[in-house]
Amino acid sequence: MAAQSQRPDPGASELDDIPDPKGHPIIPNLVNFTGGIFAPIPESETFVDPADATRLDGLQRKLQAMDAHALANRDNYLDLCVRERERIKQEGRRLEALRQKMGQPPSDTPRPGSLQAMIANMEAEPLPGAEVEIKIIPKPQFLNQNRPVRERQAIQLLDFAGFAADLAETREADLAKRRKELEAEIRVEQEKESQARMAE
Repeated sequence: MAAQSQRPDPGASELDDIPDPKGHPIIPNLVNFTGGIFAPIPESETFVDPADATRLDGLQRKLQAMDAHALANRDNYLDLCVRERERIKQEGRRLEALRQKMGQPPSDTPRPGSLQAMIANMEAEPLPGAEVEIKIIPKPQFLNQNRPVRERQAIQLLDFAGFAADLAETREADLAKRRKELEAEIRVEQEKESQARMAE
């Protein structure tokens, strides 16, 4: 599975000594979703000696096992997504605590005079004869350490949601393809068994 692209975040190491203000344990970064593929074997699972079963039985059991594992795996995947969301929220709380500890004003609070300057810039008339149409829009480089905490978290959450959705879509397509292949193999075996019974 592809790794999630990470935005540059030089301020993350500053949080090493900052606990969660809510008292929760620190949630580590989600590096990948590999842990989500593991699911416990249910007690209802029965193991059959391959020598005691036909190829058709084996294929049908394989399809049932794949469906059951896909459900458990999907739950694990969603749990990891929720965990990463909570980690991003926790990181925001810790950043706010760090800023308070360093005596900095909350970054989301407008500084005196900033609001009027922003409004004046938005209301300013364009210069006469100036080309105001933007022909090429450069791709923005978002540096999280320069952003307000809420905006930083929003960007991280949107990035992660897009990445996780793409990965889930790829996973579902792979499962559907494998399921289709197994169903085709089952139909072939059923046809063989049917022909063998008719020949007897």
